[in-house]
Amino acid sequence: MAVFHNSMYGPQAAFFSELFSVKSRFSGASMGYQFGSILAGGIAPLVATALLDAGGGSPIWVIVYFSGLCVVTITCAALAPETVKRAMRESRREKASVR
Repeated sequence: MAVFHNSMYGPQAAFFSELFSVKSRFSGASMGYQFGSILAGGIAPLVATALLDAGGGSPIWVIVYFSGLCVVTITCAALAPETVKRAMRESRREKASVR
């Protein structure tokens, strides 16, 4: 688990910052990260415990639950826009329109 978890966190900051414009980059990345932590990470132990209890101690439903979360993650990452050719900072035209 440590290998996959750490390999996710390595590129995550760059990936999140590329998804938002300069004006909303910090707020967008922070809100996405925090809401994701609350909705997925916050309730995951409760759901896993309930599934373990419902399965009579068998971890199969917990495995199915986390596999479903993996499918959602892979789908969202695949549908995220490619940002390789997009400028990462404001252009002079964008700065002038703000003033």
